[in-house]
Amino acid sequence: MSHHDSPNQTTPHVVEEVVVTHVNVPQPEKTATIPLESEQPETKTNPVVETVTLETHLSKPNTEEQTSKPSHLADNENKSLQELKNLIQEALNNHAFSAPPPIKEEKQPTTVAAAPEKELVSDANPPEEPAQENKDDKVATKKDEEKEGDKKEEEVKENVVSSVEDDGAKTVEAIEESVVAVSASVPAEQEPVAEKVEASLPLPPEEVSIYGIPFLADERSDVILLKFLRARDFKVKEAFTMIKNTILWRKEFGIEELMDEKLGDELEKVVYMHGFDKEGHPVCYNIYGEFQNKELYKKTFSDEEKRHNFLKWRIQFLEKSIRNLDFNHGGICTIVHVNDLKDSPGPGKWELRQATKQALQLFQDNYPEFVAKQVISLCF
Repeated sequence: MSHHDSPNQTTPHVVEEVVVTHVNVPQPEKTATIPLESEQPETKTNPVVETVTLETHLSKPNTEEQTSKPSHLADNENKSLQELKNLIQEALNNHAFSAPPPIKEEKQPTTVAAAPEKELVSDANPPEEPAQENKDDKVATKKDEEKEGDKKEEEVKENVVSSVEDDGAKTVEAIEESVVAVSASVPAEQEPVAEKVEASLPLPPEEVSIYGIPFLADERSDVILLKFLRARDFKVKEAFTMIKNTILWRKEFGIEELMDEKLGDELEKVVYMHGFDKEGHPVCYNIYGEFQNKELYKKTFSDEEKRHNFLKWRIQFLEKSIRNLDFNHGGICTIVHVNDLKDSPGPGKWELRQATKQALQLFQDNYPEFVAKQVISLCF
């Protein structure tokens, strides 16, 4: 299987890839330690084993797990790690890992046609009696309002005085009720000020997790940061850009929601985890021959929606496998991949090639340094 370099890749790393003419591929329901390379049983045919290299940024050769302890890192590597952590802390403080909200289209204000002005009365001497009546009505209305206001104030004062005479303990309550009743009619002018104060308060730092581990809040995140640094040859700004793109992609793709989604078990014989190699790396098997089943192939790749569901299933499988790794210092946090090409569909199955290429590109961009070794099985 070929790999394609990421467009942002700088100097590629080398992944050890082993091509064998025969390998005993176990069934997914069985559990055992998988023999690789020298542990292969001797057969009469004496299978030929050829070692080749493949340039990609997924992983360096991993005969031993890369160290992540600051004391075990080179000075320049430790410095790059600290610089990257500072950049991430600053981004968390500024909520730089949050996807920008969608831009809402502003509605154009609707203009209301002005009503035609009434024609001016040509009469230069309008009748004086109606105008006089209007003035009298306004004066009477103002006087009535003033009387009603005086009555309300007198009622409030009477209530306060009566409450004092009846019970001295009720004085405060009566005054409070009167103050509330009067102040309720006055619009609150201080509410906008309070809103401005709340808006000016700094937001708490953003909380971001990747592969189930919170950034900087867990020391295991150092192991993850070093994976991104190694994928970019310890160039801090490029590693930070890669991390930011990965976090935004995970939010857009809905990785956390995907973990609980039920996607069926039709592909459980196509990709599965089984056993460990000599160094303790878990082994993932990719059995392409299963797609010779025409019904399964049609269910998986016949249209765009089905191909997208296959991609979701494949990413969900990888994400769950990675979350089972040990991200503690010195732990096993890479996977051996065995690609069984026996009875693999021919080059005419463009849907399979397209889906595999798309998945591989997402793996390279968002899951760096997780491949310990590639083993390609060619059985004829």
